[in-house]
Amino acid sequence: MLRGDGRALFTFPEMPRDDDLLHPYLAPAAALVQLWAGNEALHGGSFATAAGAVALLAEKNGGKSTTLAWLAAERPIAVLSDDLVVLRRGSVLSGPRCVDLREGGELGFLALDQGRIVRNMDRRRITLPDAPAHAPLIATVVLRWGRRLRLETAPPADRLRELLPHRMFGHRVSGDPRAILQAATLPMLILARPRGEAGLRDAAIALADYFS
Repeated sequence: MLRGDGRALFTFPEMPRDDDLLHPYLAPAAALVQLWAGNEALHGGSFATAAGAVALLAEKNGGKSTTLAWLAAERPIAVLSDDLVVLRRGSVLSGPRCVDLREGGELGFLALDQGRIVRNMDRRRITLPDAPAHAPLIATVVLRWGRRLRLETAPPADRLRELLPHRMFGHRVSGDPRAILQAATLPMLILARPRGEAGLRDAAIALADYFS
């Protein structure tokens, strides 16, 4: 990619399927374009509430996508993005209308024939309903694994430390430092849950109820 060119050139030993280009390859390319444009990009997902957008962050395989898919399937909550949170002038931008879930994971809330299998038969891609093009960021939730369900507020002094590891491209590409600082001034929740479908359900309900 070249700054200002507006294109991404991928080189593969074999031509990938269009489904694979959409995800996972599109997210880092889109993140780089947004960073070059002076916006901010985080590795995470987001959903919309009546008051605004909530960013959902976690480490790899931390439950972001399954939590978003549960909220979309079981509650009238609009998922804005999966895998990439773009912050522009205080708002979260909506992304592609799909979420990829790992096959064999916590998918009991889905119909057996829901979605389509993609990415070398390893993911189930669920189509998301339409969502607002953007919404103001009002809060951040950090997902963690734990022995029991726990939802607590992160102290203000810890918020920046929680946000920075989720920046796309880390410190290698600058974006909008004010966006990270602004996000750190907003409420942040730490949501810990046990692994398994019961833990997913209880955590997603707690999250939906908190922002209802």
